[in-house]
Amino acid sequence: MSVLFDSDALQRLHAQEEWMAEHGGDLHGYVRHYGSGFDDVHHGDGGELIYEADYQELERRRRALAREGA
Repeated sequence: MSVLFDSDALQRLHAQEEWMAEHGGDLHGYVRHYGSGFDDVHHGDGGELIYEADYQELERRRRALAREGA
């Protein structure tokens, strides 16, 4: 028996993964890309906050897909 799931949910998950990869991939990459409010070396101040927001969206999309049984 195959599990049916919302292919749109899977596409949204992959889109978020791609977005994060393009914008730094991990916290250190986001700080390099957006800067840091805690590090004078990196111009800007949003890296940590933007990463956290993007990561929480990624987790939300993963949970949505898991609820569907994919």
